[in-house]
Amino acid sequence: MKTSESDFTLSSKYFDQRMSELQSTINALATKEDIGALKELIKKQKEVIEKLESKVERLENQVSSLMASSEESEQYSRRLCLRINGIPCPPNEGEETEEEARQKVKKVITACGVAISDDVIDRAHRIGKGRLIAGRMCRQVIVRFTTFRHRTLLYQARKKANNYRIYPDLTKERKKVLDDVNEVIYTKGIPDS
Repeated sequence: MKTSESDFTLSSKYFDQRMSELQSTINALATKEDIGALKELIKKQKEVIEKLESKVERLENQVSSLMASSEESEQYSRRLCLRINGIPCPPNEGEETEEEARQKVKKVITACGVAISDDVIDRAHRIGKGRLIAGRMCRQVIVRFTTFRHRTLLYQARKKANNYRIYPDLTKERKKVLDDVNEVIYTKGIPDS
């Protein structure tokens, strides 16, 4: 479909006519006082917006600070805990008692060659979803010690436990940072120290 030059001329004339009509309407409606009042209203609205933006920024900073403080507190509450991967689940997993989980942890402690008495293990129970590890269904066991010293003894001896992986109980944020660092180490081929 071809558009002729006369169609453009008609469109242009129509556009010019409509603009003229709108300009007349605006001139009739808007007096100098109205324009001045609108400018003053805009100025006040800008001031309100600036105050609100400042308040939002302050509140965002407070929220960030509170989240960091909460994360720090949560991590501190986990300082006595370790997670152990590789302990096989019993056939009927729901029937494992805390004492049975504690005895399995004690076997891991023995495999690491660390002397830690039973009374130092405050709690031991399974968490998370099960995964197949070396053909066995395993779920993590989280262990809470009564002292940081005993927790550190096991953590330092973790490399002696060949069939198990022992690591600190980290918050989601810190676990993500650790995973990111490990990914960089893995992709760059940095040797484990």
